[in-house]
Amino acid sequence: MRDHDAAPWRSLLYVPANRPRFVAGATRRGADAVILDLEDSVPREQKAAARAGLTDAIGTVAQGRGDVLVRVNRNWSDLVPDLAASVHPAVTAINLPKVDDPGVVRVVSEMLDELEAERGLERGHVRIFARIETAGGVRRIDDILRASDRVAATAIGTGDLSIEARLDPAGDGIRQAFVEVTLAARAAGVQPLGLPGLIVDFGDLDAFRRTAEDARSLGSRGAPCIHPSQVPVLNEVFGLQPDEVRAAREVVAAFEQAAAEGRGSLMHEGSFVDVANYNQARHVLEQATRQQELETA
Repeated sequence: MRDHDAAPWRSLLYVPANRPRFVAGATRRGADAVILDLEDSVPREQKAAARAGLTDAIGTVAQGRGDVLVRVNRNWSDLVPDLAASVHPAVTAINLPKVDDPGVVRVVSEMLDELEAERGLERGHVRIFARIETAGGVRRIDDILRASDRVAATAIGTGDLSIEARLDPAGDGIRQAFVEVTLAARAAGVQPLGLPGLIVDFGDLDAFRRTAEDARSLGSRGAPCIHPSQVPVLNEVFGLQPDEVRAAREVVAAFEQAAAEGRGSLMHEGSFVDVANYNQARHVLEQATRQQELETA
């Protein structure tokens, strides 16, 4: 079940699940995924109503071009009914916040097993995007990501982590945690997402772009955002550029020609190319196909 890196989410737009107008508008924003939020953006007294209306919200977002995710609540009294409401044919993954222990992932995965079986869905249909928002979660990241083959993506939550660990959200401590989680994701075959900074200031898109570019340089493949104006920035920063795709196509063609001539490596445009470079170039072309499908859907 685990091959999650071929189709990364460049942009994931959070939308309060209890705001029908925002839910309807989310389908027109161009995000690779929409996260219907049952957690932070929904007041305590409205959580039950948001959960009750989730099926309608899922149906609305599913009419758009991107994947549908649901951010559930972490406390068990809400998490159990949130999961029951979230397992749906149109839902790609749940966004599981404040993951600090691999046991939580295992229990949630078992609950998803049961719900999928009850609803006639293939096991593993609903994946897990594990949010790391505590120091304990960072320290246990390797075990968390390997706790279930449902785990498709991970990211630190800079706001909550900086508060819980008493770190400057723009400082070196958050940056170190970001790199730790990103490397663990790569080792586990999971999509590394997120930004080493806050996403709440959508008034300064230049600063947001710089943070996104920094994240990409550190290995992130995409990031959540809270405002539609941030979506095009993420799609551009984390998307493949035409020159990257062209270069990958040339490497694939040159290597396959060399292989047909009995050679396992070659020099191309002044650089040494072997099977590892060839596989990476093919991966880029797979991503380009997925990106084009999203943009034309």
